[in-house]
Amino acid sequence: MCAAHLLRDLEDRAGTYPGALWPRRPRTALRGLVHTAGDLWTSAGPVTA
Repeated sequence: MCAAHLLRDLEDRAGTYPGALWPRRPRTALRGLVHTAGDLWTSAGPVTA
């Protein structure tokens, strides 16, 4: 399962269980990981073989 699908499913669970913390915490953590990976990818510069 890709990150987009995980985020979508967690978003759905957050709507189904509005008072629950368990769908929000992993969603926040996963978004942070995705943004960090994107920042690292863009700061690495071009890849040469």
